[in-house]
Amino acid sequence: MGSGRGCGFGPPLVFDTNAMILSNGHVVRVAFAVAAQGSSAGTYSATSPLQQYGFTPLTLSVANNATTGVGYRINATSGEVTITSADAVKGLFYGTIDARFADGTRLAGGWLCRVGE
Repeated sequence: MGSGRGCGFGPPLVFDTNAMILSNGHVVRVAFAVAAQGSSAGTYSATSPLQQYGFTPLTLSVANNATTGVGYRINATSGEVTITSADAVKGLFYGTIDARFADGTRLAGGWLCRVGE
């Protein structure tokens, strides 16, 4: 997902993609924040617990173009974020996302997170 990414582990594990261009010229970013463990795999709800401002742990952010920043965020309505491998010492996490969003979008695929990259 995406041409780049950013992530951090506190916990929580926070992941954001760079802007991906849609066919209409708008851009979308995928983001999640889950209470991951530093050394164990797990599956986390895409919809709860709610985050700051009522956002779900997994969101899509849509903007007119990459330079305008975030236009609006779309909450997940179902699904999960799975962490297949977690290694906080090496700063490497990866897994999958399978979710639906309030606008009808379905997202399924893999993600990779290198802390500090």
